[in-house]
Amino acid sequence: MAAWARRRPFETGATLVNLAAALGRRFGADPGLAPLRVPGLERARGVVLMLIDGAGLAQIDALVPGGALARFRVGRLSSVFPSSTAPALTSLASALAPAQHGNAGWFVWNPARRRVVRSLPLDVRGDPSVAVDAAELWSWRPLSAAVSDTMVVIQPDTIATSGFSRYAYAGATLRGYDGTDAIETAILEAVDAHPEGGFVYAYAPQFDAVAHAAGCRSDEAAHVLQRFDEIFASLVDSLADSGYLLLATADHGFVDIEPASQLSIGDFPAVARLLARPLCGEPRVAFVTIEPAAEDALVRAVGAEMGFALELERTEVLLRAGWFGDVEPSREFVDATGTHVLIMREGYTIGDRVAGESPPAFLGMHGGTGEAEMRIALAAAYRGGRPSPA
Repeated sequence: MAAWARRRPFETGATLVNLAAALGRRFGADPGLAPLRVPGLERARGVVLMLIDGAGLAQIDALVPGGALARFRVGRLSSVFPSSTAPALTSLASALAPAQHGNAGWFVWNPARRRVVRSLPLDVRGDPSVAVDAAELWSWRPLSAAVSDTMVVIQPDTIATSGFSRYAYAGATLRGYDGTDAIETAILEAVDAHPEGGFVYAYAPQFDAVAHAAGCRSDEAAHVLQRFDEIFASLVDSLADSGYLLLATADHGFVDIEPASQLSIGDFPAVARLLARPLCGEPRVAFVTIEPAAEDALVRAVGAEMGFALELERTEVLLRAGWFGDVEPSREFVDATGTHVLIMREGYTIGDRVAGESPPAFLGMHGGTGEAEMRIALAAAYRGGRPSPA
């Protein structure tokens, strides 16, 4: 094992998974994982968690440094690895590490179909008209099916009742909203409908979408995050007498990657011809699959052609080192990933194309090991102020 592979990119005990375990335990589930200590959680009648997709610690500090999300910060957490939406949202929904739940990236391999699947839209890569049932990929049980209290999940109308949502939030009430400003109203309506308490989870993907398209340091991204900072501040006041604890966090952070550094596997023919199937995972962390006899050739080819941009390691080595969680990997994880991992260095991504697919024109990226991608913040307000230690 290379020395760098022993240094996994997160700290055990202070991750998004531990936050999920704390929330699950508070509402009657038994995740079996050490919960994060969340100030005010046990005393609160209910909890509102707003997840601002992509708004990592670095983005908050850069774009809203004096705002409510910074003022009410009570902790610094780590995302999961890969530090991306699909693994992180699944960990939050299940209180399981990626090695257990098996959703290891935007692209995952489906052995039954022998095709790459987009894990959140739950369709076949290159042919989105072909839907995939979540049960084909996973067998994990969502926290929402185990909690004893009311749970309301608030998401944009376009995904509120998607296949992933129905699987990941089974047992919860699913509600949609239309437009950034409508999320606050949806949250307050959910709280008003359950004055006795409960768990309200609100998902906000708007910053992530803009940061991908325009860059995480762009004026457009700053405008969206400033609006969510205002919404959080407004919710602090609105929920002050509700008995609800208000939390805000993210699933991951962001980095910007220049187009010239967004590499294509097709430009490295000595590597590409060894691959048994298309890339899976993420542009910042790609899973590749080769035949066992090709490993020496892969090591040589990557070193000769791509060593400037990435580190290559066996997936099983990173599993043993705990990169995907300190757990035994599930069959779903093994099936979904590959034999090796391409971990991109700072400033690079890797991708490929399949038939029927147009390449995304992204500037902002995430999924890798960088601090700006891995570090997220936890903000909390209870009775209008920062909660005192529990």
